[in-house]
Amino acid sequence: MQRVVLVTLVFISVYTQKITVEHLKDDLKTLKEIYYESGVGFWHNSYSAFDSVFNNVEHSITEPLTSLEFFRYVAPIVAFTKEGHSFIRPSIATENYLQENHRYFPFIVKIIEKRVYLLNDYKDQKLKGLEIKSINSQPIQELLSAFFSYEPTDGLNNTSKPYWVERRFAIYLSYLFPEAKAYTLEVNGHTEKISGIDGLNYKDYRALHNETRELYPSLIYKKPIELKVNKEQNSAILMLHSLAFREYKQAGINFRNIVDSVFLEIEKHHISNLILDLRKNEGGQQEAVDYLLSYLIPKHITKYEYVEISERSFKLFDYVIDPEKERKKKGFFRKLDKHFYQHYDGRYIAKEETFKPCKPQTENRFNGQLYVLV
Repeated sequence: MQRVVLVTLVFISVYTQKITVEHLKDDLKTLKEIYYESGVGFWHNSYSAFDSVFNNVEHSITEPLTSLEFFRYVAPIVAFTKEGHSFIRPSIATENYLQENHRYFPFIVKIIEKRVYLLNDYKDQKLKGLEIKSINSQPIQELLSAFFSYEPTDGLNNTSKPYWVERRFAIYLSYLFPEAKAYTLEVNGHTEKISGIDGLNYKDYRALHNETRELYPSLIYKKPIELKVNKEQNSAILMLHSLAFREYKQAGINFRNIVDSVFLEIEKHHISNLILDLRKNEGGQQEAVDYLLSYLIPKHITKYEYVEISERSFKLFDYVIDPEKERKKKGFFRKLDKHFYQHYDGRYIAKEETFKPCKPQTENRFNGQLYVLV
């Protein structure tokens, strides 16, 4: 028991500790250097635009902040990169503190056209399906604006942000209301605000999250790939929920074999209309994308003219906290040396065989009308 109390006290101490303005701005400078060195974010933004964003944040920091407060400043910079893989989260100590002390919003939500709907009731109050107008007197549109500014997405993709925000809605609320124990809710269909809605501890919140999502097939999937054929309508729906090899391995499925069998089935029934449903797909390996495309393209296509990286070593490595950092660095450089060479102008360019053109399949290639849901 004493050891648990000690750990909790450490979390509280770190969570409440104020970081000096000097250290905050040093961290901000380091982030800027890492982005400029690696080129993250410059596919979609100019250097001057990035300078402006960093300068605005730097000038806004005028007093010491906790790590969570600093997160609220930095997260919009990360989202500005428009690089979906460059997301940021609060420190481990902050997350641990919230999971120990915060009481989470006891609802799962669905976001449709920037409107937020409740997917579950609260005790004896029938609230499922109602639209949220405000939480703790904060208009829902202001909350969404803050959450969307935290969540990065690839390029101009306008479906990724609501997808991730609705999955992490209660988590993002905890970043804005870290001391919350209860909530006041304003919803359409109720003339008065609903107060005294008790929050959930983290374990119960996760249980609610999982249980509620199980009730809505549109939010989850059981298999990474599914095919439904409608012979009467001469159509098929290919629900490709993942292109990550690990998910197929976990399901005991060979990706190439299952894709082969899918298009064999489509060919066998002479299907002319194929709907490719990617709405739950979060990505995966390029090799998987190429193999899928091989059944859909009529001729060779080149995805990239060239692929380059600006440096072979990155300042980021100096700040990685990982007991296996050195082993992972060696693995990273092995892959780099295998797939890239140094051009005469100093850039590192991918070898020609690294990103080969996609070749169409010679058998069972789909030649009908393709519709894609994203």
